[in-house]
Amino acid sequence: MKNILPTIFLCYFLTQFLQVQAQNQATDNAKKTDDIAVIYSEEGEEESDFTFKEKYDYFTRADIQETTLVKVALFRTPGLLPGVGVEQKLAPSLSINVFTGPSVSLLTRTVINEDGTTFDDFQWGINKVRTTIGVRYYFDIMRRIKSGLSANNFSANYIGYQMNHLVSPRYEGFQEGGYQFKQTLVFGVQRRLGDFGYVDFNVGGLGIVGRLIGMQNFETVLNFQIGLGF
Repeated sequence: MKNILPTIFLCYFLTQFLQVQAQNQATDNAKKTDDIAVIYSEEGEEESDFTFKEKYDYFTRADIQETTLVKVALFRTPGLLPGVGVEQKLAPSLSINVFTGPSVSLLTRTVINEDGTTFDDFQWGINKVRTTIGVRYYFDIMRRIKSGLSANNFSANYIGYQMNHLVSPRYEGFQEGGYQFKQTLVFGVQRRLGDFGYVDFNVGGLGIVGRLIGMQNFETVLNFQIGLGF
């Protein structure tokens, strides 16, 4: 009996030791599984972001070579009415842009009755027809082309110089006819929308206005267009 007791105690402690080792091994395996799950999750997120970028580039035709873009603006400001234009690349970073369209507004006049009383009269009309000729420099497109991120196209950011010729028709009592010439420096963002669309937004911090029909010398300009592009 005395010879069996040491063997029993040895087996007991050996059993306890093996149980502790098994528990530690199970804990380590669980941690490794969690780490692998986190890695898979992070890779999935990166893959999702990459897929979104691919879809965005496809939608904006970032990888499609284009050197001519015919524009039909369905909505634009200022103006509200449709307009048409064309933009032609002279080089990957340089283009010339021509656009024309009418601007509509609510014209007002003050009418004096025979008894001396007055009232305001309103009429919707075309207050001016704007024709714009400008040069655009796409300052980030060469870097993107060299990096393999885009092709020579019109989905890029730009700075530009615009010459605007505005003709105002004459409305008896509402608006005297005339014309003006305006030069503007602009910063803009243009993107293609699928195969047959585009959006163009630019803002000018300084407009130099020719005083041919009595407008101010300086002004801030804001232009937005969305429409069909071919």
